[in-house]
Amino acid sequence: MQIERTTDAGFVRAVLTDPKVWPLVSDDYSMPPANFDFSLAVLNPEAFFLIPVRADGQRLGLFYFYANNNTTYQMHAALSQRGGGVWACRAAIAWMFENTRAQKIINLVVTNRPRLYRMVLAAGLELEGLNKGSLMRGGKLLDQWWMGVGKERFGHGN
Repeated sequence: MQIERTTDAGFVRAVLTDPKVWPLVSDDYSMPPANFDFSLAVLNPEAFFLIPVRADGQRLGLFYFYANNNTTYQMHAALSQRGGGVWACRAAIAWMFENTRAQKIINLVVTNRPRLYRMVLAAGLELEGLNKGSLMRGGKLLDQWWMGVGKERFGHGN
């Protein structure tokens, strides 16, 4: 598994607005997918769009990281293929720790997505709390698990 950083706005848009992915990455207040323009987002030096690529060249989807502050980056995943999710997630986090100033990676996982929760746990993030009533999706107010891992705990020292 290797990780490639992309600035290809067309690829990012295609992955995130895919009809199978969009309902999982948007909420009731998101603008319509047709209105999204990622051409500036991919050029932001504090945004990292990472593509996990298997040895056979198959792209597994996309990870998006952005800086919350000088040390913490928030992770979002849009995996288009089943299988390899844990390895892809670990590889993307490792890339962030090796290539940015990140000292901590956080992720919010909607509580109605237990499979994603298990994948993120298996990738090395830990449950740090519950963000109650923090996402409106399908007219329902949902809770999100607050997950995180620091650079040292992940095994990448300082």
